[in-house]
Amino acid sequence: MKHWNLSAKIIVAFSALITITAGILTAGVYWQLQTSLHQGMADRLLEIVQLAAPQIDSGYHSLVVSPQDAKTVYYQINKKAIKTIQAASKDIQHIYTVRQNSDGQYSYILDYRPDKNIPLAIVGSPIKILPPLLQKGVSIEQPTVETFIINNSSGIPVLYGYAPILSQFNRFDGLVVVELDARPILEREFKAQIIGLITFVGILVVTLAIVWYLAQSLVVRPILKLNQVSQNLAQGKWDKTLSIERTDELGALARSFNYMAEQLKISFKELQDYSQNLEKKVEERTRKLSESQQLLDLIMNNIPQSIFWKNRDSVFLGCNQSFAKVFGINPEEIVGKNDYEMPWKKEESDFFVECDRRIMDNDMPELGIVEPQLQPDGRQHWLETSKVPFHDIQGNVIGIIGIFQDITKYKEAEKAAQQASQAKSDFLANMSHELRTPLNGILGYAQILGRSKTLADKERNGIEIIYQCGSHLLTLINDILDLSKIEAGKLDLTPTALHLPSLLQSVVEMCKIRAEQKAIEFIYHPSSRLPEGIEADEKRLRQVLINLLGNAIKFTDRGSVTLRVDVLKLSHNRVSLLFQVIDTGIGIAEKDLEKLFQSFEQVGDKSSGHALGDRTRQSEGTGLGLAISQRIIQIMGGKIKVKSQLAKGSEFFFTVELPLAEDWVEQQQTIKENNSIIGYKGKLRKILIVDDRWENRAVVLNLLETLNFTILEAENGEEGLEKLRKEQPDLVITDIAMPVMNGLEFLKQIRNTEELKYTKVIVSSASVAQQDRQMAFLCGGDDFLAKPVHAKLLFQLLSNHLELEWLYESREDQLKLSEPLSTKVILPPNTTVEALLDSARNANLKALRSQIEQLVDGDGVYAAFAEPILQLAKQFKAEEIEELLEQYIKEPTHAR
Repeated sequence: MKHWNLSAKIIVAFSALITITAGILTAGVYWQLQTSLHQGMADRLLEIVQLAAPQIDSGYHSLVVSPQDAKTVYYQINKKAIKTIQAASKDIQHIYTVRQNSDGQYSYILDYRPDKNIPLAIVGSPIKILPPLLQKGVSIEQPTVETFIINNSSGIPVLYGYAPILSQFNRFDGLVVVELDARPILEREFKAQIIGLITFVGILVVTLAIVWYLAQSLVVRPILKLNQVSQNLAQGKWDKTLSIERTDELGALARSFNYMAEQLKISFKELQDYSQNLEKKVEERTRKLSESQQLLDLIMNNIPQSIFWKNRDSVFLGCNQSFAKVFGINPEEIVGKNDYEMPWKKEESDFFVECDRRIMDNDMPELGIVEPQLQPDGRQHWLETSKVPFHDIQGNVIGIIGIFQDITKYKEAEKAAQQASQAKSDFLANMSHELRTPLNGILGYAQILGRSKTLADKERNGIEIIYQCGSHLLTLINDILDLSKIEAGKLDLTPTALHLPSLLQSVVEMCKIRAEQKAIEFIYHPSSRLPEGIEADEKRLRQVLINLLGNAIKFTDRGSVTLRVDVLKLSHNRVSLLFQVIDTGIGIAEKDLEKLFQSFEQVGDKSSGHALGDRTRQSEGTGLGLAISQRIIQIMGGKIKVKSQLAKGSEFFFTVELPLAEDWVEQQQTIKENNSIIGYKGKLRKILIVDDRWENRAVVLNLLETLNFTILEAENGEEGLEKLRKEQPDLVITDIAMPVMNGLEFLKQIRNTEELKYTKVIVSSASVAQQDRQMAFLCGGDDFLAKPVHAKLLFQLLSNHLELEWLYESREDQLKLSEPLSTKVILPPNTTVEALLDSARNANLKALRSQIEQLVDGDGVYAAFAEPILQLAKQFKAEEIEELLEQYIKEPTHAR
């Protein structure tokens, strides 16, 4: 149909439309005729059955029950009535009466047919083929007619009618069934169909002729003319136009076509002129594009980084000279190749392809990718590559663009830096070990001598000075090691449950002594909402606070130093704390604030205007305290900030958010003052000390022998194993670095020996680096004790691993020891003692010390009385002073 001409299409279209319309009209007329014929036949049949039913004697009809009854008078009378009914219409094909038996089957009673050749049914015989309504079991209570014409038992098309036979008592006694011949009706319907078909064909033929004529004259011929003129225009015959004779739509189309032809003529002329100019423009633009491409190639090839671009299949589309030079290939040879065709290993190709695929699938760039690369000369190089998705103008990813540079020299420099850093760490660890070893002896024996009960006060003060100096030196070593850990990113916090008010009070008491020594006021303002238990690294938090307060006291000559702790936010499980350290010291210049937290920079530079005093202050530390404190607080999630003015003072403050600890009492296990331990309950315990340095062994031996421990000694791991098998001690304290067999090998031997593997072993070493601690635990150590050995920590570890219950010196014994053996105590007047007691009860130790000093200055005989009180006041032991003064009041005599 697509190859038909326009006239054929118009004829078919209009013919189909008219044919459908005519067909619908013809079918409607035929349907109306058929309906009328059927309805007329049904109405006539309904009249027949309505007339037939009353003529049947119901009483006689009900008596007929057998073939013999066909001879009775009653039967003959009813049969005659049926014949009369049949004679009323020649179209009655068959008329009979039926009755339903008790078994539900229908049987004949009366039967009549006009066709003598067909035998009548016998009275009482069953009906073989039931009429439609009787087949359906429909209850017929009034005359009715079937809807459709069907063939009867003789094959003749009939219409069935039914009427009920009712008795005088209105009882149902059977049915009259009439079969009306439908053949005349069907013949009339057939004739109507023939007439309708002829009419339809005639209309179709006339329609085709009319449509064909109209299509040719009105549409096809004008369009053919228009087509001819179009061909003329296509051949450049601009003067061949359409003659306009019509005023209808085709006439308007012709005028528009002529106007279009005129415009085309003008446009074609302009196009010729433009074409001539276009050739010149194309040549000019081609030249410029070539120059731009050359400039782009020049730029790409002069970029020192290597650049390449690939399609979706990771096939190279191009690269610059730097990229090709790296791999010794011409740029033209790279185009069209994939990674597996390039001069590198399959593993490297897999890596590159996987990376390309990930970037294209995610449509996300990946920058700074470090990739290994094997050069053609066999050397391993490292490339730093950045890759981005390559999009078309619609935004679809069509590949990737990559740029890389050789960072092998930087990797080598990084490796060298790591080696240098490791060398620095090794040096610091060795230095720490070498310094801690003699410090172990100094601090250890200072603690041992400090526990002596026979030393005079002067010697005890000298020992205290030795211990403080050694502790200060140990602090400097720890500062350097902490800085090394921070720079290596290995400084970890160890949060534990602690009692915050106790921690702050201990810091205040430590710093308050230094403040009083400089005669400046120390002010402590804790928040009323301060929680009791928190989780924090107690050592590090204490270290930060002591450092900030120590600096404030160090650079304050008059006025006050204030520690303020406020609660910013408190929830059911966390608290946000603000710590402020405020002083009225010399202040810090604004230009020095930036370098304040740098390593080896100290507060109080020469620029502050206090050069001499500042130089003295600077000699008190390493200049690492603030740097370390800042980094500790940063690890905690905060930042130390400072506000300062020269000659007015400074304020250091920071905020940290910490978890609350309600069960801090159970988690925080502490022991009493170690100086009061005199022994332990239970059986005697045996301890083996394995150390190649006699002074280290002597420190632990002297600390423990006085507490009734049995001490065994060994100089190396091999000797330690022999004594361990022979003596079976309760606990072993071993060094790490030893000749013959070091401590780690010693530990492995213990854990691999069946009879020794459950022995408790504490590793004690001057090497306190985290890796040394971890190695000690990995090899089987139960705990770690850093050197110099701190007596309190040593006793705590023994208590934990041996489950010891310590024996402590009684309060009375301590008070007796505080009295000089050869000096008699002369008590001041009772009123003076009561005044001192009042100050002690109010914990006003500053006023108490002032009263004592005035008392001794007034009369030297009270020196023996004042000395123990002053010693207890220096240790902030107000309760012990109160008990001592109460005992003095009970004395029978006092000075008058």
